[in-house]
Amino acid sequence: MTGVQTCALPISFVRPAEGWFAGVSLSRAGRAPTEAELFAAGPHIATRAFEVGDAGLDSEVSYAVDATLHYDGGPWDADLHAFAVHYEGFIDLRPTGAEDAESELPIFAYQQTDAEFWGGEAEVAYRLWEAGDRSFTLEGVADYVRGDTDLGAPARIAPWSATARGVFETGWWTGKLELRQVGEQERVATGELPTDGYRMINASLVVRPTDGFKIFVEGHNLNDAEAREHASFLKDLAPLPGRSFRLGLGYTF
Repeated sequence: MTGVQTCALPISFVRPAEGWFAGVSLSRAGRAPTEAELFAAGPHIATRAFEVGDAGLDSEVSYAVDATLHYDGGPWDADLHAFAVHYEGFIDLRPTGAEDAESELPIFAYQQTDAEFWGGEAEVAYRLWEAGDRSFTLEGVADYVRGDTDLGAPARIAPWSATARGVFETGWWTGKLELRQVGEQERVATGELPTDGYRMINASLVVRPTDGFKIFVEGHNLNDAEAREHASFLKDLAPLPGRSFRLGLGYTF
């Protein structure tokens, strides 16, 4: 049987000044290994991996602290989040570097180790111009996470990323232009390959001719960059889609 047990302290928060909010929370969580983590012994077609479980795995226990800082005043809206987690018995699916002779798939094994993760995320929006129901806003988002285990770097940890976005909004249409930068990931688990960073340009336009009805057109990866997600099992085989467009209709009632 599997299960999750969680014990969390209520969030402690303060409002040091008008528009400001700061909070912190502590938690302890535990879970039993899943059936796959215990008994897997064969190919997983979706991830193109031969997975091997370990019937001797113990429960995974984590201790976490989360902190948040928010500001909302005038043209500014900002959020900052930070976290740190300590795991006792972290269960990780790690590449072994070996290959199954029959399926010719790389072998991944569930292993248990102590681990620590920490990181944060920041979001900022600034209304550069506003007149009635029309506005132009600059937005920025960035995130970072790092992990360490007794076996070395954990598997499939995403690198840092940052996104800058311009949003022009009126009462009946919204346009967005976005630049997303993802860093390279060179801290890899044994048997993993590093992943190059990439820069991607996206854009969208949403038109709302009547209440509840919208027409949208989206363009992704307009610069046709070769992009691979380090967190994906298939990143060495299949990159993210190249330049693509989508046109659609929507109605809400």
